Amino acid sequence: MELNLLISYTPLLRDHMKKCNFSNAYIKRHIQMSGFVLKRASEYDWETFDDAAQWFQNNSDYTQRYIKDSLKILFNLEYFVTHGCFPCRGTVKKELMYQAPSLGTLDMTYLHNHLDELVSYMEQHDYSESCIRRLRFIANRIIVLSRTIEWNSYNEILEWYSLQHHKLSYLKGVVDVLGI
Repeated sequence: MELNLLISYTPLLRDHMKKCNFSNAYIKRHIQMSGFVLKRASEYDWETFDDAAQWFQNNSDYTQRYIKDSLKILFNLEYFVTHGCFPCRGTVKKELMYQAPSLGTLDMTYLHNHLDELVSYMEQHDYSESCIRRLRFIANRIIVLSRTIEWNSYNEILEWYSLQHHKLSYLKGVVDVLGI
């Protein structure tokens, strides 16, 4: 039962977030969510973070903004319990230091091995800095996420990103990077 791990990880979570210079309000929100999940786990028969996330998604008592925020915090808590750190706080750079196969049939190791060549090509052909930065940012995350999420096509990646409640402008960037 992965939620039981949250009991022992909550003090570590607080310390980790303080070391990473998160705001006190942001830390407090994560600790509150941790307590909420632990308190409600037995009441609602939650065994996993997905059970808790599903409960939030099906609960109409909350605003969409609150649900979105809660799902993000649940994702952060689960990521911390499984990886010992927060996503996107240097995690992607650390993960890119080694090569690992993708879970799905869509293998991202080629992209991992040749991303620098693509960036060099773009720089030589006068692509804008923002376009290059966006490509690198999104491609690096897709490479790392492909190790934990089974994607079999570029459309599945786009579907996954669409379900993460990103802004339309960010999704357009994902479409541009994927070339679909």
